[in-house]
Amino acid sequence: MGDYFIFNGTKSTDKGIVLKEYRPIFLANNRINYKEIPGRDGSLEGPNAGKQDVIIRCTVAIIGDNIIQATEAANDWLDQKGELKFYDMEDKYYIGRVTGEVSMKNQEAWGDFELNFRCSPYKISTTEKTVNLGDQGYNQGTYNTPGLITVNLSEAATSLEVKLQETGEKVRIEDSLKDTDIIEIDLEAETVKKNGQLIQEKITLESDFFKIPTGPFKITTTEGTGTVKFRERWK
Repeated sequence: MGDYFIFNGTKSTDKGIVLKEYRPIFLANNRINYKEIPGRDGSLEGPNAGKQDVIIRCTVAIIGDNIIQATEAANDWLDQKGELKFYDMEDKYYIGRVTGEVSMKNQEAWGDFELNFRCSPYKISTTEKTVNLGDQGYNQGTYNTPGLITVNLSEAATSLEVKLQETGEKVRIEDSLKDTDIIEIDLEAETVKKNGQLIQEKITLESDFFKIPTGPFKITTTEGTGTVKFRERWK
């Protein structure tokens, strides 16, 4: 039965909150600037600067004998940023938080109110994929996505370069590397760690923290072996 949402791992009905209705987002708005030119028909369209956040509007109700007590118990749970999914999203979730003032209409045994979740413009897979560096990978999502690249050195080196073959984008570090070093490249946080310690100063200027493209891709490393872990994203 479609009567619940899950926020940060907790089912709403476990908090006495029933989902009466929610309005899924079909397409997120693009961040595009339009410029009006006097004497010209229409307008000039600027470059697409990505997608705007989406607002998911939910109508919910609290069931129980003590509505005030139930709402107070839900305050801390809802007053944070976290993973949001609905009864019809078994393998995907949004990242978002409740925005705006939440008011409630008190009744004798139930209370209706609106929750507006401001979320990332894409849904994220609950399943993490792992691809070996140098192997052919495939991103089945509809968005480019970040990932975590881990490289295990097998011999000493003075540099390390990890490259996305489809675009030529790369992350290159120059450092005194040992055969036991482990390098972690976080494509979302745009950080590089060696054995758990940040080494941002070792990243060369020509480096790009690329995104994993949709469709087939291959990421290679000049030294050692490793993996890239990522979660697919959808509109």
